[in-house]
This record gives sequence, C-alpha cells and structure tokens, in this order.
Amino acid sequence: MRTSAQKVREVKGTMALEGLKLKTNEIKMLHRCATGQISSEQLIKDLIKKHTQK
Repeated sequence: MRTSAQKVREVKGTMALEGLKLKTNEIKMLHRCATGQISSEQLIKDLIKKHTQK
C-alpha cells in the first residue's frame, strides 16, 4: 500500500510530465486529501466555491 507522501509524489510527477509545476498550497491540498483529512468530494466543492465568480 502506498503512503500519502508517495501518492502526492506521484501526482507531482505526473503533473511535471505535462509541464505543470504544483504550488505549495496545491501540494498541501493533495496531502490533506491523501491523509483523509478532507474527502476529494469536499476538496472539489471547496475549489469550485473559491474559484466561482460572484
């Protein structure tokens, strides 16, 4: 079984292959999701709320 750190590294690596570098806050969000502190569904809702124009 992969650790949360391994999961985050895999995502970072995949993004890097596509030429995208993750910011520190994005890595922290991934870590929170990988450790179970927040569900992926809740994280998506939070991001949509944050980036939706009012």
